[in-house]
Amino acid sequence: MTDVAECHQSDAHDAPKEGRGWTTDTSNGTLTIACSSSGHGRELRVHIEGNGRAFLVFPSLKPPGNSF
Repeated sequence: MTDVAECHQSDAHDAPKEGRGWTTDTSNGTLTIACSSSGHGRELRVHIEGNGRAFLVFPSLKPPGNSF
């Protein structure tokens, strides 16, 4: 369980960010990892302006039959 005092935010704003097996694609948008509003764990917050975009990209993801 994540202690709220230890939880910090991380923004991806108009610049690709990368993690293990993922990256971001944003333009006029943000992806934010924040403490959960329930106080347990973290949540992903997505915000866009106008015709912006904010995606998590998993380039190596290959679902069976190319579908979920």
